[in-house]
Amino acid sequence: MGREGRLGLELGSGSSDRYVGDAGIAAWTAASITGYTFATLAWKPRLFLSANIASGDNPKSSNLGTFNPLFPRLPYFEEAGFLAPENFKNLQPGLQVKPMEAVLLGIDWNFFWRENNLDAVYVRGLKPLPGTQTAQGSFVANIATLSAQWQVSRNILLEGGYSHFFAGEVILMLVARTAISFIPPLRSHFSEKNVSSKFHSERASAVQPFRSDRRIASSRA
Repeated sequence: MGREGRLGLELGSGSSDRYVGDAGIAAWTAASITGYTFATLAWKPRLFLSANIASGDNPKSSNLGTFNPLFPRLPYFEEAGFLAPENFKNLQPGLQVKPMEAVLLGIDWNFFWRENNLDAVYVRGLKPLPGTQTAQGSFVANIATLSAQWQVSRNILLEGGYSHFFAGEVILMLVARTAISFIPPLRSHFSEKNVSSKFHSERASAVQPFRSDRRIASSRA
């Protein structure tokens, strides 16, 4: 371990106590990322742990409990964007290295549970996965991801990644396959940020308020 390093911590939270018609809304979320960069070692490895949670709904309650992130950054957890940030508990350990100043490589592993077992599992598009609201169990999936970023120039950043989905007990009750692989297309976009300052900060720093005019279909189906 090097004598010099950098420790980072980001926290975010949100809640709502509004009303939709005659029903109240009691939803909340919290997100955190803790990381440490070994700045004096070769490739400047960075270890991090992200811990996140968002409330789910209890159909026995008169309040709507599913947190709605409104306009989340997608993909939110990993490049494939299998799951949406609703009714979940999540842990994500990971490692990032910089073999070159303009190149960032990463590996991480996401673990997902339902926050409320009486609510559905939500997928891309903020939609409930049919059948999961009545499924038994809490563990949804774990997803391994490899990612790469290349800062081509000051304003051009190329990104690519590979994710492998391992179904948990909730999903296995619905489908026969136990693993799904997905390679998202190579993405490019313009950015004013240098790759050296880019760390998974979007999640904790951009917790969105609950959208009070949207009734969660699966919660009151």
